[in-house]
Amino acid sequence: MPVSQPSLWDNAALESGYRSMTDLKLEEAVQYFNEALQVGFGERETTQEAVDACQYWQPRIKKNVEINTLAITDFLTDYRQYSFTRLMTGLKKSLLSYIVDCMSQYAHLNWDEMEIAFDLLLKMKDYQKAESFISLLISQNIEKRYLLYFLAQAQWLNGHTATSNDNYILALLHQPDKSFIERIENKKLQSLINSYGPAMAPAYCLLFGIVPVVPVVNNIEFRDEEHAKAIRSLHLLRETNKALVNNDRASIINSRKQLKAENPALYGAYFNVLKQNK
Repeated sequence: MPVSQPSLWDNAALESGYRSMTDLKLEEAVQYFNEALQVGFGERETTQEAVDACQYWQPRIKKNVEINTLAITDFLTDYRQYSFTRLMTGLKKSLLSYIVDCMSQYAHLNWDEMEIAFDLLLKMKDYQKAESFISLLISQNIEKRYLLYFLAQAQWLNGHTATSNDNYILALLHQPDKSFIERIENKKLQSLINSYGPAMAPAYCLLFGIVPVVPVVNNIEFRDEEHAKAIRSLHLLRETNKALVNNDRASIINSRKQLKAENPALYGAYFNVLKQNK
C-alpha cells in the first residue's frame, strides 16, 4: 500500500500557523501547528518549538487591557531572555511592537526600559515604530529634550536624514551632552562634537555647512556657562554672516569684534573659512 504524501493543504496549515503567530493570534496558531504535526508535515521539532512559543507568550498578551508597569518589566525581561528561532522572527517583531504599545500608554514610564525597548526596535530594523514611539513620548514629555537624540537616530536610520539633522541640532541646542554621541548617525556631525564639544557643535555646523540649516531657537534654558557661551557665539556668528551678506561694513566690523572677544577659536575658524572661499 503506497505511503500518502503530505499535500499542499498540509503545507497551508503550517503557513497559516506562522501567519497567525505573527498576528499574535496565538491560540489559532497552535491549532494550525497541531494540524501540521498530526499529518507529519515539516520538521516535527521545529513545529513543536513554534507551539511551545505560542503557549509561552499567549498568557502574557492581554488585548485591549492596560497592563501595569511591573508586568511591562517582566515582559521585557522575558523577551530579552527568550530564544527565538529564525522562523519566529515575525512573532519576535510583533511581541516587541505589543510591549512598546503598552509602554506608550504611560506618560511617565521607566526611562531605562524605554531605552532598552527603543534599541530593540532598532535592532529589529523597525525604524518607523521606533520613530513613532519616541515622537509620542516627546509629545507627552516635552521637557525631556534628550529624547530628540533618540528621535533623530530613528529618523536617520529610517532614511529621513533632513528631518533627523534638524532634530540632532535641536537636541544639541537645548541639551548638549556628549553621552548621547553614539546615537548620532551623522558621522560629520559626530566628528564636530568630538572636536569642539556638543555645546559648540551647532555653531560649527553653521560655519562649515555640515547641515542644511541651523534653526534659530529662542527660550533656551542654559545648562551652564559653557552652554550659554556657545549660544552667544552662535548668535554672533549669525550676525557676522548677516552683516557680510548685507555688505554693511560698520556691522561687519562690530560683529566680528564681538565674535573675537566672545570666542577667539570660533573667530579664527571663521576667518579660515573666509580665506578658503575667496
